[in-house]
Amino acid sequence: MGLGVLGVVVGYLTNALVQLCRTDPGYVKLLKRWGFGSMVTGRGFIAEACVLFAVALSFMVAALLVSVGTDSYQGRLDLPLAYGTSRAKWLASGVVTTVVATAVIAMLCALATWLGVLVSGTAMGLRAPLEGMANALTLVPWLIGVSILLIALTPRFSFLVIAMMLTVFYIDAVLGPIMRWPEWLLDVSPFFHLHLVPVVSSNWGATLSLTLIGIVAGALGFGVFARRDVGH
Repeated sequence: MGLGVLGVVVGYLTNALVQLCRTDPGYVKLLKRWGFGSMVTGRGFIAEACVLFAVALSFMVAALLVSVGTDSYQGRLDLPLAYGTSRAKWLASGVVTTVVATAVIAMLCALATWLGVLVSGTAMGLRAPLEGMANALTLVPWLIGVSILLIALTPRFSFLVIAMMLTVFYIDAVLGPIMRWPEWLLDVSPFFHLHLVPVVSSNWGATLSLTLIGIVAGALGFGVFARRDVGH
């Protein structure tokens, strides 16, 4: 609900911010200085907003998956596992639920953003926010895999580690180009590789690489989690 409301608000701000860019050259200069020059158009503003939604969705994915690890180390899985459900199957059900919930919420956010844009008086098709939200979802396979590995290795502190990791990566992606940090440091952040869709096309090369990393990390995490004793 919070993300939906945020989508409506962001969409509604589109017209006002675009009009401000047309009438205030100083504001446009400031945006370009800080690396947000694409926000001078409605589609560019929505593209930038979808990157922010990618961060919010990442925290949601982490929270949903960490609940599985929390159930594990707090002993709440003892009863269902005693009735024959395997640890791998329980974790897999959590992953499926997370994927479906994240995809549905992302599409609802796209619809909410589009409605906000229409209410603001800006002409824009539904395709633009849908493409932007779909681009935001390209980080989900990587995050799921890394989260599974952290849940398997350190379930008690997994959310703390993931939250710190996402925060550092986002700061790296936002401030790095402005402060001219080394290229290798920028490449570490998955958010840095998110293109501003629908202004430009998705970064399919980075998406494939991050997905492969997520698959490898997830497979290792599944193996460790499945062998962990009940009650750990």
